[in-house]
This record gives sequence, C-alpha cells and structure tokens, in this order.
Amino acid sequence: MLVEAPQTNAARSAIESTLANLGVNRTVSLWSDTSWLSLMLGSQIWGIVLIAVSTFTFMIICIGLTSLVYSAMLSRVRDFAVLKTVGASAGSLRWMHLGDLLVQYAIGYLAGVILAMAVVGAVNLLSITSTNAAFTFVVGSTMLSFVPTW
Repeated sequence: MLVEAPQTNAARSAIESTLANLGVNRTVSLWSDTSWLSLMLGSQIWGIVLIAVSTFTFMIICIGLTSLVYSAMLSRVRDFAVLKTVGASAGSLRWMHLGDLLVQYAIGYLAGVILAMAVVGAVNLLSITSTNAAFTFVVGSTMLSFVPTW
C-alpha cells in the first residue's frame, strides 16, 4: 500500500502504529527506498515508452509523407501543364494525381506492415526481455510480447 505522507519519523511511527492496530503484516519503507520492480510497474513503463516512441515515429512519418506529396506535386507541374494543353480537364488531373498518391500510400503501408510483422515476430521468437535493454534498472525483468492491433 502506498501512502502519501511526509518522510519524517513522526509520520513513519504514526503509519506503523496504525498498521499495528489493524493487525496486518507490515513493512514500511520510504518512497525513495522502494524499488520500481516491487511496485510491479514494468509493463506500464514499457507501454509508456513504446507509445512515446510510436507517437514520435508517427509524427515523423506524417511530416515525411506531407513533404513527399508536396514534392511529388511540384515535380508533376510540367506534366499537368502538358496534359492540360492537350485537353485534359482539371477534374481528371485531380483524379489522376489522387490515384497516384493512393497507390504510393498503399504500397508504403503494405511495406510497413510487412516490416512491422517481421520485427514483432523476431521479438516474440527471440523472447526478448527487458534485461536486454537500458531500462533494466527501472522495470526489472519484464517479458515483452508484442501483439499487432491493426
């Protein structure tokens, strides 16, 4: 049980006497002396770390895709001008450009899914634990098991 209290001797003795009156087995330790492993926060911390990394990666991907779409549009300006001079309507040019973008996004999405499935499969197959990572001092030995949610 975690108790929010000042870290003084008076508070500690009050908590110990209260626990003794309840008749429960007690161990009172300071927050700074409590290991993260004993709080069993390993999976929550790994979840927060993975969500933070995924969010950052998603933001970078969105910026990259926006840049890609803009540069693809700029590189096609001459092509659009030639097609417009030979009689293509603005609507058909929009649909052609949209079709190109959808094909590019679909191929990129499928490549990303295949790569993600390979990474997830490798992590699950190798039974990687947090003892192989830099966060061992925080989470202890927590078994990682990735489950794709898409």
